[in-house]
Amino acid sequence: MIKSEVDLPEDVHEYDAAVYRKASENLKRFREKYLIRDTEPSVYVYRQIMNGRSQTGLIAVQHIDDYLGGKVRIHELTRERKEKDRITHIDTVNANTGPVFSHIRRTGLLTPWSHRPLFPNPIMISSVPTA
Repeated sequence: MIKSEVDLPEDVHEYDAAVYRKASENLKRFREKYLIRDTEPSVYVYRQIMNGRSQTGLIAVQHIDDYLGGKVRIHELTRERKEKDRITHIDTVNANTGPVFSHIRRTGLLTPWSHRPLFPNPIMISSVPTA
C-alpha cells in the first residue's frame, strides 16, 4: 500500500498516477481480506525487537490538529517532492497508510508494558529476518 510501484511494470515512474491508484486498490483488498472493525474502542500494544533492543509502543490514531497546533514536534525536515508524494498518496487512498512513530520521554507511561510479556495470547506475531 505504501510502495505500490512494485506491483506495476518497471517502466512506470514511482510518482505516476497509476502507482497511487494501485495503492488504493491494494488497500481496498487488504481491508476486505484482513481487517475487522473493533466492536469497542481499543488500544493495541506492539513490540519491535532488533539487534537485541526492544521498543514497545501503542498503535493509535493521532489527530492532524495536534501536529498543526504544535503539540507534536517536527523531528525531521523532508523534501518538498516527497511531501507532495505522500499528500497525493493519502488523498488518493483516502488513508494514511504509512506509520508515523511518535516518541515520548521516559515518563513511566509505558513502563507497565515495556519489559514483560504483553499478553498470554497475542493477536499476531511477525518475524522478519535481519540482513
